[in-house]
Amino acid sequence: MEAVDWSQIHDVHCHLVEREESLPLIETLKCNRVWLMGTRPSEWPLVEQSGIKFPRKVAMAFGIHPWFAHEFQDTDDAIAQLRKYLVNQPTSFVGEIGLDGIATHADTKVKYDMDHQLRMFTAQMKLAAELQRPVSVHAVGCFGKLESYFMELCKDVPKDLSRKEKERIRRSKLEADPATTATSKTTTTTTASTTAANMESQVSAQSNNNAMHPSLNAWPPAIMLHSYSGSPETIRNIMRYPSLVSSRFYFSFSHFVNGRMAFEKLQQRIAQVPDDRILIESDLNDPKLVDEACFKALEMVANAKGWSLDEATKRVGANAARFLGRLL
Repeated sequence: MEAVDWSQIHDVHCHLVEREESLPLIETLKCNRVWLMGTRPSEWPLVEQSGIKFPRKVAMAFGIHPWFAHEFQDTDDAIAQLRKYLVNQPTSFVGEIGLDGIATHADTKVKYDMDHQLRMFTAQMKLAAELQRPVSVHAVGCFGKLESYFMELCKDVPKDLSRKEKERIRRSKLEADPATTATSKTTTTTTASTTAANMESQVSAQSNNNAMHPSLNAWPPAIMLHSYSGSPETIRNIMRYPSLVSSRFYFSFSHFVNGRMAFEKLQQRIAQVPDDRILIESDLNDPKLVDEACFKALEMVANAKGWSLDEATKRVGANAARFLGRLL
């Protein structure tokens, strides 16, 4: 492996608690931090213990994976259990949750009931929004349903201003402030590009001031679609949501899952992801393989984006820090 700044590398999605005997190896990893997924209550104590034992190396996540949703017919009881862990660990987030339209029960070979998956997923998303915790989402063979869920939440979110609306606001501000008008007439060094930049800044500030719009209470602060396997069109659709929502979405890629895809198809997906919204992960359960898996994912993203390894490292590091935000 080439030399990279490992302090910038986060494995944003892994399942190391599946190998309890190997958990002490977490302390030896090169990567800055591993984000441990707890996929059902039986795993949550190990996630919590690891987070307490290795606070500088572990980010804790608790959730109920769609493969295990059928084990909990009482959704309210499951959410009550999940709430306790999240409240007890205020730097933890929600994961792994989601929907799976392909997986089948190991014994019956019957697909997991989608209606029940949706109920469990919806309840966990509501809890994440209430507690303002990021979420890590599993999505396989269900992107139509997932997009429908997100679109329903988007209904009352304030839409972005059109170009005409931005210009109308700019003109009204100039007319309402004579000093601004006078300055604009006498200042010859102000260029059109500077004015446009200032306008964008004002609009951005306005969006930030709208952050407490009631409709946004239904949204977690950040949403990661991990080992993303959907289409480029789904990414484009999500990025068309109102910016107060679309800015919350991140897309993570692993060599373990996404490396199986033809590079051309993978590149088409990665190309649609904004540079400040891409993450890398191992999606593995063996700590001995984590560093190499993260490096391969980094190379994969760098090649698809046309970045150097150094640029890719800095970008995914900054994105990981932004995703966790105050939890770091």
